[in-house]
Amino acid sequence: MRPLAWIALAIATALLALVTLLAISPPYEGLATGLHPQPLLLLAPLRTYLFRSALTNTALLLLTVAPLSVLLGWGWAKLGIPKATHPLLLLPLLFPGALIGLLWQPIFAPWLALAQAELSLTITGMVMLWRSVPTGAWLFAQEKNPWRKALALPVLFILLDAGLILILTGGEPYNAAHTWSSWSVQQLWVNRAWGYAASSAGALAFLVALVSIFASPHTEAVLAAPPPLVPARAYPSLLIALAWVLGPFLLSLAAFLVAPIQAMHTLLTLGGFSWLLNATLIWIGATALLVLVARSRASVPLSRWLRAFTLALLPISTVALAYLTNQWPILGNRWTLLLLTTLFAAGLLVGNTRMPMPPRQRWLRAAGGTLLVMAHTFPLHLVLQLPPDAWTPMLGIVWTLSGSTEFTATQGAALLLCGTVAWLGGWVIDSSFNASCSKQQIKLANTVGQIAS
Repeated sequence: MRPLAWIALAIATALLALVTLLAISPPYEGLATGLHPQPLLLLAPLRTYLFRSALTNTALLLLTVAPLSVLLGWGWAKLGIPKATHPLLLLPLLFPGALIGLLWQPIFAPWLALAQAELSLTITGMVMLWRSVPTGAWLFAQEKNPWRKALALPVLFILLDAGLILILTGGEPYNAAHTWSSWSVQQLWVNRAWGYAASSAGALAFLVALVSIFASPHTEAVLAAPPPLVPARAYPSLLIALAWVLGPFLLSLAAFLVAPIQAMHTLLTLGGFSWLLNATLIWIGATALLVLVARSRASVPLSRWLRAFTLALLPISTVALAYLTNQWPILGNRWTLLLLTTLFAAGLLVGNTRMPMPPRQRWLRAAGGTLLVMAHTFPLHLVLQLPPDAWTPMLGIVWTLSGSTEFTATQGAALLLCGTVAWLGGWVIDSSFNASCSKQQIKLANTVGQIAS
């Protein structure tokens, strides 16, 4: 392995050791464990009603959202999807979960105000469907048999997306609508219950790793037949894509159009330009580092383990960094976030293909992978306790604009800005995948030609 790969492995091992130490013997519990506290707190969360409720909610979402996502995505792909709309299908995937919650919260505000746990959970499932179905359709349009990936994707959303729950419903009413991940982050961020968060996040990381291994192919993916540019039967699919993906943005757009100049002025006054600049710095820096880290090609089995290990580190790193930044605030800065973004993107992308890649494709994969990781690390952004001058747009919008009615137009402007960036990420990822597909198609064509001759 390259030296940077050894450094990444060493950091991951240290974080895992810290999480284990916190779970076994936390510095303080944060919540009462009963009259007779156990010296080993690995199973302590199971003693709390709220955590058991969160596990039940997670299981309900897994049994309903995941299969529905696969079936709807498969049916959507069968309609025929115009090539030009492929980046649009990836927009919900590239949109951070915390901002998705902020996008949908005004739409469901009257129902959320009823304070019913079943209703909050149903709304959560609907928003998760909105996020995962278009990506499933994209997978079925690109590959011939992506059933494992299409099933694993909504499962990973449910297991990892704490930001969506925390912003959309807050786990309310009475913390009864939490999922596994959102409960863990709430214990970590609100109560500073290191032991509870560490033990639940460790178990969550193990389950995430299993899901990733299940989804990773044992061989290279088989490409689907390239569709015509705009087949006649694809027009209904185009209308569905526009309504499904862009529909929730209409309310934000309407709010922005009420006072566009004032909204932009307020956004800049709050520090919107600095937020965007920080995000751009992290994106460019992490992309450049990623090109250097992920240049080596790995075998398919090694790639599967790297992806599983990287995804498992997301909940572990959240707990470890929350504790470390509490002890050493110097770690809460944009440079730490840049390094973590690079390491996560490298772990997900290295060895993604065993074929040599031209420089353009390598840069596209790195840029798209970095945006993908940045969209799914909101808990890390949260626990790093970044100062205001180091906020990203995601942090700035959620912390400054959420829950304030007087900033509705400004919030709409910020959400539309993030939506534009997410569309750019979808275009980059789709372009990178197409370049890889073209190389694979050439390789397959040459192989068939040699056999035929």
